[in-house]
Amino acid sequence: MTSYLGLDIGIASLGFALIEYDDKSKNGKIVTSGVRIFQEGKGEETKKPRNVTRRENRLMRRQIL
Repeated sequence: MTSYLGLDIGIASLGFALIEYDDKSKNGKIVTSGVRIFQEGKGEETKKPRNVTRRENRLMRRQIL
């Protein structure tokens, strides 16, 4: 019996499935599956990325040096 792990990596989510496959009988079964959803990287009010201020400050420091 062989086990396979399938991943589906998205922008704000990660899906997975673990499958056991029997080579002799050519049958497989899903052992477990699921999804993990992450918070979107944008603010609720402005809909701008949360790291905009940090990025702008870093770019200013680069220009000064």
